[in-house]
Amino acid sequence: MRRGVGLLLATATLFPVGCNWIKSSGGTKTDTPTPKRSTPAEVRPAADYVAYLNRQAGYVQTVRYNDLNLSVSMPGQSVPGLNNGMVVCGKPNNFRMKAGLVAMGTQLDVGSNAQELWMYVKPSDPQYTFCSHADFPKYQDALPVKFEPAWVLQSLGMAEYDPTRRYEVQADAARGAVYLKYPDVTANGDQVLKVTEFAASDMSGTAAPQVRRHVVLSPDGNRTIASATVTKVAEKTVGTDPVSGGSAVVKVPTEVTLEWPQQKVKMDLQLGQIVVNERMTQELYDNLFRRPAEIRSAKPVNLADAIRSMPRR
Repeated sequence: MRRGVGLLLATATLFPVGCNWIKSSGGTKTDTPTPKRSTPAEVRPAADYVAYLNRQAGYVQTVRYNDLNLSVSMPGQSVPGLNNGMVVCGKPNNFRMKAGLVAMGTQLDVGSNAQELWMYVKPSDPQYTFCSHADFPKYQDALPVKFEPAWVLQSLGMAEYDPTRRYEVQADAARGAVYLKYPDVTANGDQVLKVTEFAASDMSGTAAPQVRRHVVLSPDGNRTIASATVTKVAEKTVGTDPVSGGSAVVKVPTEVTLEWPQQKVKMDLQLGQIVVNERMTQELYDNLFRRPAEIRSAKPVNLADAIRSMPRR
């Protein structure tokens, strides 16, 4: 059961989204964008990077991918490539991912709303579990991969950064990168160091990400706990930028790799058929973000009960 739940929880910690570009309105499309990939890394004040991230977050309320292909590698477990899937994420903490095999139906279903999260993995026992957000920090250490619900929105570029937080900015000219670093605390109280890596050059009008990675490190920065790396994005126009009056554009990830080095877990996601800021009826909203009474005949089991019934190691 641990591996099954761990796979599902790991799958839920998704995506990053995405410096001349820092000075602009934070994603406004120009008529003739000119990428400047060779520009040396320029270190600007942390407030500029935070403002860029918050402008991008302000543009997006929901993101839906109607085409998800997922491959997973885990020690001691063979996980087939999952396809025929979808992902949808919405503020403040709504999330749903479903994937399976064409011939076998749904193999994975994970969701979250304001009160709780739920997870279904067909090969696991029990297959279908749920837990309140308030209770989850008590149980996540029993799982092979730590789950940070807030990281879903942050990695999608939908979470806002606190401008009063203490940030550090570093540049790496060899990588053409700028790093925004700040201390944070996980849901269960662990001290960590978080890093957001930017491409130092202007990547507007390209399939290259402006925000390349989100990394969670040990407090001393020497050990990687989790990372989400974006290798390809799509630009989507999401209305009018309130500052410049031009088109507001966000970079939405289409190829993402998630890794938990200590657990030797790696996931590759290919995402397509993107819809940004979808208008949802109440019926659609409930269908996506309300926990189902059952999934493929499996009834939900409280995660606390499931973990208490695990054999002790």
